[in-house]
Amino acid sequence: MNKRYTLILASAVAGTCMAQTANNIPARLMKAEPREARTASGTSDALRGNTVFSEDFANGMTGNNGIGEWTPTGVNAAMWRWSPTGPVGAFSVPTQIIASATVSNGFMMFNGDSANTNFLVDPPVIVASPIEWDAALESPILDLSASPFVEIVFTQRFRWCCQPTSPHSVELSIDGGASWPFTYTTNGIFNANDDSGTDEVRINISNDIAGNAGSVRFRFKHSPFASHYHWQIDDVAIRELFPNNLTMNDGYLTHTGLGEEFGRIPAGQLNPTMLVGGGITNSGSAAQTNVVINMSVTNSAGTEVFNAVKNIPTLASGASDALEEFVTLPALTADLYTATFTVSADEEDLDPSDNTFLRRFEVNNEMYSVDGIGNHPTGYQILSSIGTNSFPGDNDGLVVMNYYELIEPLDIYGFEFLTTTNTQVGGYVTISLLDTADVFANITTNPIAESDAYDILDTDVSGGRVRVFFNSPVTLDPNGYYAAVTLFSNQDAGRIRIIDDATVPQPNGMSLIYSPTDQVVYTNGNGMSIRLLLSATVGVEETAVLEGVTVFPNPTNGVVNVRTENSGTHQVEVVNVLGAVVAQTSFAGSTTLDLSTFAKGVYSVRIFNEEASMVERVTVE
Repeated sequence: MNKRYTLILASAVAGTCMAQTANNIPARLMKAEPREARTASGTSDALRGNTVFSEDFANGMTGNNGIGEWTPTGVNAAMWRWSPTGPVGAFSVPTQIIASATVSNGFMMFNGDSANTNFLVDPPVIVASPIEWDAALESPILDLSASPFVEIVFTQRFRWCCQPTSPHSVELSIDGGASWPFTYTTNGIFNANDDSGTDEVRINISNDIAGNAGSVRFRFKHSPFASHYHWQIDDVAIRELFPNNLTMNDGYLTHTGLGEEFGRIPAGQLNPTMLVGGGITNSGSAAQTNVVINMSVTNSAGTEVFNAVKNIPTLASGASDALEEFVTLPALTADLYTATFTVSADEEDLDPSDNTFLRRFEVNNEMYSVDGIGNHPTGYQILSSIGTNSFPGDNDGLVVMNYYELIEPLDIYGFEFLTTTNTQVGGYVTISLLDTADVFANITTNPIAESDAYDILDTDVSGGRVRVFFNSPVTLDPNGYYAAVTLFSNQDAGRIRIIDDATVPQPNGMSLIYSPTDQVVYTNGNGMSIRLLLSATVGVEETAVLEGVTVFPNPTNGVVNVRTENSGTHQVEVVNVLGAVVAQTSFAGSTTLDLSTFAKGVYSVRIFNEEASMVERVTVE
């Protein structure tokens, strides 16, 4: 299924390139897509207080809780069903089953994809007019008077489409279900089209039931603005809170100060200040005193380079607060930096496992990237992908792009992007830099710069990494731009999928796609692994830099001289923009290369021996 969200600009955009932060881009429609199951964080095994209600759905709607049955309600109440197997449908597969502790005895599922699928054809297809479903699954009425300080805990797995806001929520009643005044979102960090993996949710309801705990009811609500895909629920419990239990919910670092979090940042693109912050919740039943939120950023050697602190005299049970501060940055050298967010109080925390949250960013002067793939702390990384087989009809010409903001001029040599293991040889790509104004107007055919076509090679597929260079470096002035990769699969003969980093929630317009079928830009993607290459030699594997080598003339009409002051035999390779070696030889002292028969453009000349190497980009005119 391939639905989109339409973008309506908040303000008029001039035809010239203007900086518009990705954080300010209004919501677009999003295309629905089949998605392979992705790995996300599993359920927590942290200890909690006494359990006062539990349900594993072994008896389906009848309930296995000792109190009463579950009640499906709403226009589409029949959509809530007990199931022992995973979801099915045009865009769902049974392997996306929840991995709950008691999955073997079944669970409850809202399978919107299945109900909107025509199974009379093979393969099944989406119906012409999908229905947006409205239904809830209501608990029995509970008397929590003896245990007023509690949380609802449950395991879920979900995925939705086709709008930015999740249709999934938990609603709470304190009058037996006559009204539902309290609503809690359940999607966490996940966005539309994301597969959440198996996820544990904890909701502190103590404040909301205070004084009215004798007739409590809660329900899992699917609101009527989503037609797909599924919501699986299992192992529901109500547990007493520990007296003292603070939770560090999240943390962020945005060098633009506007919400974008880049994984790799050139030192010259760092602003003088960085906006940092993190949220906390008092998940315990007792007020906490002298609460401290601390953020410490350390380099790879473990030395603190900057920090931020917020002191909170008292934090009531169920209350939340946050650190948010613009920190003046010291001079940051190229390195990997770790931000450790912690929360503490005078009282001893009975569950310290959730008192810490980690984020990382890298100062990298050869690469600028939205994604932080490979740098995230252990257990944090969440990956997805988008590609030529994501949307029917978009096998050729699908554009995937990332937003980049510059505060100083920057030379862009090309892009790098990471691919999934099911990417194939047989397709090709082009890369381009786009004006934000054009992108907002659904225009991708007016590039600031564009590369030649690059065929996906065996080495690209095996390495999971593709590098494409412009014919000459592109100098960009301070502003906002989109780095775009256009994918061509030759009618799915050479499938290409780019990895999407879903670890850090990004603003609405950080990653976008352009559908050639619809000729519309959509907000699919979170942090695509499309990276700006800031050096001609990025990614060249070398043991050391080979000194004492000259390559001339440059530019050249065809003849290139290579000389070295070093003794011994050297190798020289000439590589075109497609990554193919078009000439190679060995020499001692000096050699002459004849490139006059080659097409005009930029070539990488690599000279190396057993100990070192160097690369120079040569322009043939």
